[in-house]
Amino acid sequence: MSCLQEPTTPHPPPLPPLPPPPLPKVCVSIKTPDLQKKSRKEDDIAAYLRVGRKALSFLKRQENEKDSAGKEQWFLSAYKEVIPVIQDGPQCGFVALQMVHSLMRGHKTSAVEAMIDWAVSKGFTKHGEMLSVNYMKSTAEDYCGLDCSVLHLEEKNGRSVMLNYLLQGLNLVIVYDDDKNHTPCLKDGHKAHWAVLTGFFLVLNTNPSTCLKNLEHDSEHGFLYHCHASEDVADNLAKILSLDSVYVYGHHGKSRYAGIWRLDELFASNANLTAVDPSKDCDYVIPEEGIAKTLRCRALVIGKSTS
Repeated sequence: MSCLQEPTTPHPPPLPPLPPPPLPKVCVSIKTPDLQKKSRKEDDIAAYLRVGRKALSFLKRQENEKDSAGKEQWFLSAYKEVIPVIQDGPQCGFVALQMVHSLMRGHKTSAVEAMIDWAVSKGFTKHGEMLSVNYMKSTAEDYCGLDCSVLHLEEKNGRSVMLNYLLQGLNLVIVYDDDKNHTPCLKDGHKAHWAVLTGFFLVLNTNPSTCLKNLEHDSEHGFLYHCHASEDVADNLAKILSLDSVYVYGHHGKSRYAGIWRLDELFASNANLTAVDPSKDCDYVIPEEGIAKTLRCRALVIGKSTS
């Protein structure tokens, strides 16, 4: 008789080792980049320094290196920091006035909507559009309490007078045709847009420190100086500047940041304002004489507050 062996039951596999005890919870803050915000390093730099340096970098990228080879150039920047106001609809003129008002008072002032309601009651606008520099002047004086005057750029020396006011530091509000990147363009007035000029950037063939006092020499760019606009700056530089060497800082209701535009291109854009966009003219308050007589070759000069 053969001896049969009973089948053996296989041994179960060994149990896996116990997991290690959980680590204590630690709160970790992960910062994601925000392209709309300035870096902490930039926050520590005064606005006039930051804007002047960015303007210099922008112009260096734009210039033709062959044309500038061998040339020694100096740069002078003057910038007034503005509380930006973003428009909601066709409010660019009223937004520009509010920025000037805030700039002169040193703090944010009354709401744009209240200003528009007042202008509607005067028959200046229906939806926030502002198609007359005289309507702007009345709003600035009667509603905002600002002392201002209309500058006629087509008159003899009109552009030179505006340049002089800019160098002195007066606040200037002007209309231009707004391109896709908010730079001045030529659209016959169909893209008319108000802006506040808050400073200048000059390209010079001589060192400005030889004729101006109280300049701040930029610590990062040896050929860049910063100043406050003043009568002294105007008296010493206005006669030696050509318009193609003058750039302006412009603030408007479609961006929180200053634009930098050539002054002669801004003048050309303002001088081409002849007609309102036909798709909008039935909804807007348009002066009988047309914008060729109420916006073209005109700017608003705003001085001190009267209240």
